Amino acid sequence: MVSDPVESSTAPETPVAAGAEEAAVTPQPASAEVEENLIASEQVIGAARSKGTYLPPDLLKLVKARTNDDVTYTDLLFDAFDAIDFEEVRKHFRPELNVGPSGIHRRVRRKRGTGSIQIQLRLDKVQEKWISDKVAWSGAPSRSAFVSYVFELFLRPEEG
Repeated sequence: MVSDPVESSTAPETPVAAGAEEAAVTPQPASAEVEENLIASEQVIGAARSKGTYLPPDLLKLVKARTNDDVTYTDLLFDAFDAIDFEEVRKHFRPELNVGPSGIHRRVRRKRGTGSIQIQLRLDKVQEKWISDKVAWSGAPSRSAFVSYVFELFLRPEEG
């Protein structure tokens, strides 16, 4: 007499290919987490995230010369924020119009972009918002233009 195997309520085991044991055991995130696109660094209050910012090569050399193991790009930027006059930044990005004798002003030409190199600033959400608000307030066309000019004022005060 042959007995039938006892059926279990669990799913049948599937064969695992050699070398795939870790993949079979690795827990997968819950579907709700995947659907919401949760990022671990955003779940921690005050967690810093990298934000790309572009600097011209000559300015990047000056910035790198002032950074080391104890002073990061972000630290140097915050030092610059403490040292500069933001009204000067605003005047740079919102120049006064020159009105001619006829009463019409000439178009103010913006400096064209140049080749640049990306650096990473480590910012939490509050710091990122503060910088974004300053970019909007100053009239800068981008975060990179704003940060570049702040570094220019800080590192080259005589040339500004």
